[in-house]
Amino acid sequence: MKRSEIKKLDKIWSEKVKEIGNYRCLKCGTTDKKLESAHIVGRGAYNTRWRLDNGLCLCFTCHQDYDQHRNHMESWVRDWIGEEKWNELQEAGRPCNAGKKYFYEDVKKELDENND
Repeated sequence: MKRSEIKKLDKIWSEKVKEIGNYRCLKCGTTDKKLESAHIVGRGAYNTRWRLDNGLCLCFTCHQDYDQHRNHMESWVRDWIGEEKWNELQEAGRPCNAGKKYFYEDVKKELDENND
């Protein structure tokens, strides 16, 4: 997949994560600060990169806290999404599960279908 296609998909994914989160930080509840979309499993894992259930709508401050204090924030995320979903995402994001080749149109279609 081309870098430009990855950037487009990242932008679509990010907007949908914020939309699902009702444009409110899931950690502190603010709607007044700059909102961002954070990956539960890092975006380097292409198997989970554009999965909408792998995203958190966070304000800039909470996103920074999440990225800088992953171990501390992990318990909050586990409580929020549940242990079963946490484990599923972690397993899906493992390199040994990363055999699928991604095509822009396929991922975009999946993101569009998940908009309902």
